[in-house]
Amino acid sequence: MNKINYFARKMLAGTIAVAMIALANHSRAENIPQLITVIKVDGSARYSVDNGKTFMKLHRGDELQPGSLIETAEKSTVDLLMGERQGPILATPTSGPRPVSAPGAGGGNGGADSGAKANVVRVYPSSVLAIDKLTLEKTGVDEVAETQLDLRAGQIMGNVKKLSQASRYEVKIPNGVAGIRGTSYVVSATGVVYVLQGQVIISYIGPGGTVITATVSAGESFNPFNGPNGTVGTGATAPIPPPVLTQLTIAAKGLTGPTTISGPGTPNGNPTLVHISPD
Repeated sequence: MNKINYFARKMLAGTIAVAMIALANHSRAENIPQLITVIKVDGSARYSVDNGKTFMKLHRGDELQPGSLIETAEKSTVDLLMGERQGPILATPTSGPRPVSAPGAGGGNGGADSGAKANVVRVYPSSVLAIDKLTLEKTGVDEVAETQLDLRAGQIMGNVKKLSQASRYEVKIPNGVAGIRGTSYVVSATGVVYVLQGQVIISYIGPGGTVITATVSAGESFNPFNGPNGTVGTGATAPIPPPVLTQLTIAAKGLTGPTTISGPGTPNGNPTLVHISPD
């Protein structure tokens, strides 16, 4: 009985110690304010802070808070840097093209640069994107980030830096949600997905209300419109066609942050919209 009591006291002491360490780590946790910084505007775009009731013109260098809604006009794109304040955006874009490696370079991950240094999103023409949540908590031993985007129309491309296991990065679409992990990706509001690096897990509502989930890996695309005559079906993954992969690779290499904005005439100075919706 004495031995049992001894071990019980030891276990209780250990449990209390673990709880105290966890409490101490939590008390040291630091919530870092996150912003959406506009690093590039090609054409015309606007934003709203009251869910579309009123709009203001969007300019390069604007800083928006989570909860903002962004709309792009036809033939217009916007690049957004998501995270901590990075200092002033360059007054003028750098000029001259940068070398672009062939698809498949960069560790055989579909041609995207290995390891994005920042979370950057390109909003393509005729798109509507809401930034619902953008948080970062530093505990001293880890960083837990949570990003929730709501793509209501159009399409976006994103480069996502490496996330901790506890972090979340999600893109909601009208008929589902895409979970992003350390990825260079393109997501359409229709549910079509391209992955250059990392992995995307997409879930959407299929025929009859069935929830369909697919894992899309580097170099693959996903199209839910594989039913008869392009209707919503069970979904399918397939290799990205080489011409499309080349376009996406060039665009992704220009999506790295404010210090690498290219000038007019360079490949990513006039980003190509990849038409991935069904005809």
